Amino acid sequence: MLNTKNLITNEKDIPSYWVFRYYLKLNEELTGQDVKIKSVWNPSERTPSFCLYVDKSKMCYMYKDFSTGKGGDKVTLVCDIFNISYGAAVEKIINDYNAYTKTNGTTKISFKVESKWQIGTISNREWNQNDANYWLQYNIGSSMLNRYNVRPIESYNMNKDNESIKIEAKYLYGYYTKNGDIYKIYQPYNRKHKFHKVDSYVQGLDQLEYNNPYLKKIITKPKIKIESKKELSLKQRQQIQRPKLNTRYNI
Repeated sequence: MLNTKNLITNEKDIPSYWVFRYYLKLNEELTGQDVKIKSVWNPSERTPSFCLYVDKSKMCYMYKDFSTGKGGDKVTLVCDIFNISYGAAVEKIINDYNAYTKTNGTTKISFKVESKWQIGTISNREWNQNDANYWLQYNIGSSMLNRYNVRPIESYNMNKDNESIKIEAKYLYGYYTKNGDIYKIYQPYNRKHKFHKVDSYVQGLDQLEYNNPYLKKIITKPKIKIESKKELSLKQRQQIQRPKLNTRYNI
């Protein structure tokens, strides 16, 4: 007689860390840390582009494959790997999990979201000749850098829990908003960590010059959709021009 006492019948009762480790054949336990591996759809890629991370709002693992654009939760993963429907993926996860636990038993994992490094204190400095030599090779002078709120940095701290690391380099630059908030750090000679994203921001948006206020409304309000020019008045169509971006600089 089949014992159904310990059988799982709802995929919501199956931990996401088991699903990802089982179907991706990972060697390490998933306990809340971020993981980056080679894409299961592009195993020959040189740089791993398949990322596993914890969605803190749901406290479960999710994935994003930057080589294909695929991404989602544990069920979506099985759908994509086996090219099956959502319902079939749920059924497969339940059956595979029950078969696995029947042979291997269940193991409770201490699941804790891993803290991430955050940028802390930033020390700015004055421009110097090294900066001029670097930027001028790209025909970028001080006026353009100032216009786009790019500033030289002496050092910055990376903090995580009770740890802190001070980063110093000859070439460090901060990208700031017009309000003085940093959103990106640029390290041109650091191959592994050339950019540090601090906050989401559309670079150059504040520097756009608009001839028509209606066009600015369209660009800065992405929720506004215009199906055709017929929805605009004749005057608005005549006035709309491409936004002009001042790219002059001083050397």
